[in-house]
Amino acid sequence: MGNSSLSPKAARDQEATSQTSTDFSPRPDAFSVESQRVYTVQATDVATGKTIDLSYRHTAVAGHGSFGVVVRAELVKGGQGVVALKRTRQDRKFKNREQQLMLRISHPNIVKLRYYWYEASTSRNSDEVFLNLVLDYVPETLYRIYRNYSKRRAVFPEVLSKLHMFQLLRALAYLHSIGDFGSAKVLKPGEPNVSYTCSRYYRAPELIFGSTTYANLWSSGCILGELLSGSVFFPGSSGIDQLVEIIKVLGTPSKEQIRLMNPSYMEHHFPQIKPVTLSKVRFPAPPSPSSPLTAHSLFLSRALQILPSASASALDLLSALLTFAPRDRIPAIDALAHPFFDDLKVPGAAMPNGQPLPRDLFMFSRHELSIRPDLIRLLVPPHVEQQLFDEHGIDVGHFEPMDLKPLRSGDQIELAYSHSKVVGNGSFGVVFSAKLAKGSLGADNEGDDDVAIKKVLQDKRFKNRELQIMRLVKHPNVPKKDEVYLNLVLEYVPETVYRASRHYAKLKQTMPMHYIKLYMYQLLRSLAYIHSVGICHRDIKPQNLLLNPPTGVLKLCDFGSAKILIEGEPNVSYICSRYYRAPELIFGATNYTTNIDVWSAGCVMAELMLGQPLFPGESGIDQLVEIIKVLGTPTREQIKTMNPNYMEHKFPQIKPHPFVKVFRPRTPPEAIDLISKLLEYTPSARLTAIEAMCHPFFDDLRVPDAKMPTGKDMPPLFNFTREELSIRPDLNRQLVPPHCDAELAARGIDLANFEPIPLEQMRITLD
Repeated sequence: MGNSSLSPKAARDQEATSQTSTDFSPRPDAFSVESQRVYTVQATDVATGKTIDLSYRHTAVAGHGSFGVVVRAELVKGGQGVVALKRTRQDRKFKNREQQLMLRISHPNIVKLRYYWYEASTSRNSDEVFLNLVLDYVPETLYRIYRNYSKRRAVFPEVLSKLHMFQLLRALAYLHSIGDFGSAKVLKPGEPNVSYTCSRYYRAPELIFGSTTYANLWSSGCILGELLSGSVFFPGSSGIDQLVEIIKVLGTPSKEQIRLMNPSYMEHHFPQIKPVTLSKVRFPAPPSPSSPLTAHSLFLSRALQILPSASASALDLLSALLTFAPRDRIPAIDALAHPFFDDLKVPGAAMPNGQPLPRDLFMFSRHELSIRPDLIRLLVPPHVEQQLFDEHGIDVGHFEPMDLKPLRSGDQIELAYSHSKVVGNGSFGVVFSAKLAKGSLGADNEGDDDVAIKKVLQDKRFKNRELQIMRLVKHPNVPKKDEVYLNLVLEYVPETVYRASRHYAKLKQTMPMHYIKLYMYQLLRSLAYIHSVGICHRDIKPQNLLLNPPTGVLKLCDFGSAKILIEGEPNVSYICSRYYRAPELIFGATNYTTNIDVWSAGCVMAELMLGQPLFPGESGIDQLVEIIKVLGTPTREQIKTMNPNYMEHKFPQIKPHPFVKVFRPRTPPEAIDLISKLLEYTPSARLTAIEAMCHPFFDDLRVPDAKMPTGKDMPPLFNFTREELSIRPDLNRQLVPPHCDAELAARGIDLANFEPIPLEQMRITLD
């Protein structure tokens, strides 16, 4: 396929809304509309499974889908007609979950996959792989159709809401019985899933609460509410605000409802939103004055204020879809039998323009009718029964349901690895220890070298960012890459700061302050270096700090979430392990800086001093609560520096809890002072890593002949490179103790006449 070269800006991944996967800006040249140019590729025909020559020409960009761009194309060889071509940077193992699912499904209300092929990029980014999906072309979206009515301030006809919702629910009923599809997954009982999924306005409350078990009928209710109201039903500006918008309509969830969403939140106190007085609103079917107020009737009372012209059946279905407790939501197949859709089942029913309803609206397959055989009479209108028998051989009166259990099995693999020992779990992978055989890394290897092998499901575009970054960084506090296989082979460092901290905690002891100074200094030194070259680690935590206890050497590892931050380019806010997540990330900021790593470092230091996390939040929202308990409620100005969209929000006014009361008595004041300067709400007010290295807290390390508590020599702490000394030349005299000048001079570095390297020359790029 003829593609022009990749522009540097378009090649950079543009992060959007997902942890497990990073969005990107599609290549603008990848879909140049040259209607006369014919592209020929070898593609797989989904219908036959055979490889064919497929020729096509682009006609127009149709839109941006999840993780890619969609164009309208015309097939000129190998097939006929207009199709939609979706092109994504793709990992053959992970991202093609979309392709795998679409190969398994066949339904009249689900877009059909016809052909697909992979291709390597022809640009200099040769490790990129693209997946191309050829789908049936459908010219419009429900969003654009209903927005057309909104722009004209016209009400979207309820019959169209019924027609479109019926087909959506029919598709969902089918999908749920077997297990954009880029975020789709076959759910298995007991198997956790990511909670940060689904576009914000349509995200179920259990997802906001961090649940990893869920169903997605909530999103359908949001769409129905949007069609009925003409605007987004829950227009939250962030994850936290999304919950606020839901509570405005549904009221505060009960403890039982919270338990069903995520039991970890049962003891939390949420603002109590009082129900609307029932006498002030009308009900489709008013409850008896003596009957208790139910969640259903409460929802109807609020919904009537938002949707005064909606029919009783519309509100009833809406309330059945939008309930806090997932188990109380009506299943998709049950919703199809709801009275809201009765008008569609009337003989001769037509659309507002007089055209008949889609012919196959009730042409259910044997599979669909087997989901709930007891509902067949409610699903299939009597006047359609004969057509169903004639075309599909289905006799509604004598229906024999099929066994759907075999359809729910998901593809899974089991990996085994020998001659190694699992030593930990990293970001998106598992880490093993192993010994290299003689000659494994060349003639100089005498054998029995300890290495760490990180095994990762690797995305050639995104996850390889870790590999690219680690190839470029070279620093004594960052483990070096010994060799690159399908797995990553790194130098082996036997322990982690996390396990060292837990060791002391189990003994009910605190980590000696000298070790805290030693480990924190090396962490800050590694951060100062990677920040100077433009890298933000984005997952600083004790588990990612490797430790060699006998030597005292600390090394920062796991660059799976690291990114080269570029000013003006957005980044995902859902990054960094929760306990160590900076408040601007919780507030949904996408223009953050390397200061998020500094906040995380402050959290690590506090944890080493306390023996437990300082901010042990159970979810994103709770994390903010834990921070406010210590730092107090942020001021409007502080909120502005984190995310100005939150300036008008009202937060509970909590006074700060002094750090001297947070930590144990006799904690050195220098330690408390350093932590207070790392854990600032305002990102720019935090010390930089290199400024923190100059803090008096570390003065004991700079004393000549300083030793570790074991009596052993300290690891090299002041063997700064020319690059490190170029970060803040004005601080060099504070960084380098006088007794270390000779070592620098031996390497040709004279502090008195030091010429720094321009910082812009030090920045690295993955282009």
